[in-house]
Amino acid sequence: MISKSKLLAILTLLAAIPFISCKKDNNDEPAKKPEIYVYAGGFSVNSSQVAIPGYWENGIWNGLAPLSVNQYSCVRSITVFNNDIYAAGYSTNSAGIIVPGYWKNGSWVGLAPLDPARNSDVFSIAISGSNLYAAGTSELNSGNMPGYWKNGTWNALPKLDAAKSSSVVSIIISNDNIYVGGNNNNSNSICIPGYWKNGIWNALPLLDLTKSSYLESFFISGEDIYAGGFCLNDSDISVPGYWKNGVWIECNPIDATKGSEVFSITVSDNDVYTGGYSINSLGTRVPGYWKNGIWNGLTPLDDTKTSYVYSIVILGSDVYAGGCSTNSSNISIAGYWKNGIWNTLTSIDATKNSFVFSLVIAEK
Repeated sequence: MISKSKLLAILTLLAAIPFISCKKDNNDEPAKKPEIYVYAGGFSVNSSQVAIPGYWENGIWNGLAPLSVNQYSCVRSITVFNNDIYAAGYSTNSAGIIVPGYWKNGSWVGLAPLDPARNSDVFSIAISGSNLYAAGTSELNSGNMPGYWKNGTWNALPKLDAAKSSSVVSIIISNDNIYVGGNNNNSNSICIPGYWKNGIWNALPLLDLTKSSYLESFFISGEDIYAGGFCLNDSDISVPGYWKNGVWIECNPIDATKGSEVFSITVSDNDVYTGGYSINSLGTRVPGYWKNGIWNGLTPLDDTKTSYVYSIVILGSDVYAGGCSTNSSNISIAGYWKNGIWNTLTSIDATKNSFVFSLVIAEK
């Protein structure tokens, strides 16, 4: 016969079993979705009419300390690596010389120019492993010299004509190869688009051999090399498009009798996105992007004013297009379109211009 005390103990244990067996295993909890961080690099003009370099993180402005508070500075390229924020561009010193460099988590790191008495600039930054690459130009008597700094050391890139200027717009490290996209002026002062692979120049074809063409953006997807930009045709109209593995592919403009330009290119799921502007029949620069060559216009703040897309990023099914839109007061407003919806980024002074030149989306 079971005593009352033993029976009570058994009943208590049985009552607890359902709760023990139904207890939720922590491993069954859904994984926490990563947060999306939108970084937009550029500048914002203050009340003293000085361009202050900085970036917006999820809409919050982060000003960066310039070399001189009385001189213009700018962020041209931004990237995030191991939670560190790198914002590259230039800062003008008190002598009015443009100094190349980058800010790492807000601290300025200057890069040595070829001639400290002349202007130099950084247009693109990339991190690969423990190496930092900053591509740009450094000025000499013979004009701008193209090249890149690797961990602070300058690496010159060859020009088509030593007496002419050249430019650099992008640097990418892929499979241990260093790709630098840019433009080279030949002896006839015609701008030739192309890229340097490990220091060797690869020219891209022109629409008209007597007219200039320009590379404005560079992207590598697998074994394919994409370069976005525009070509001048025989009527001197800017024709938008991109080169894929050296073959020119035209993008449809709003009006073929007006100019259009591609400033940014990216590839996602074999779809090619090129951001920029296209001029309509009224002569207004309309912001937008081409998906596989088909135009997608974006709504500006004022459809009678100029707007631009300078940077385009795809994350999943979302399309982010960073740039600026001019309002009815002729003020350039920094911001980005997400799936066609405009997001204004707060300016230092709402009555002054602000610009976004580089957009990065990070998941944390």
